[in-house]
Amino acid sequence: MSTLILTQDNNGKVIEISSGDTFFIRLPENPTTGYLWVVEEVEDPIIALEKSKYAPTMGTGVGGGGGERTLMFKATSPGTSNLRLKLWQAWEGDSSIVDIYTITIHVHD
Repeated sequence: MSTLILTQDNNGKVIEISSGDTFFIRLPENPTTGYLWVVEEVEDPIIALEKSKYAPTMGTGVGGGGGERTLMFKATSPGTSNLRLKLWQAWEGDSSIVDIYTITIHVHD
């Protein structure tokens, strides 16, 4: 089993992993603005969201300075999954989407 860390540089890419592997997506976020990264589309049971956690950037010294959202996924079975995340304000609906992150995950045995 291996662990892979993806960032904004991987947006739009195709990723190859093995069943049972874990991968993380780390994206900048500032929840004080109300904008949060959420999963919009994922094909279950090929990959599953295990957890989502926000951490403020260390050493900024400024309240509301932002940080990073880390989403942890596990490849649960072979196949192909299109994963789409959106940065939005949930109460405002889709008209508030300001960024989209998409990757295609190919999971092999």
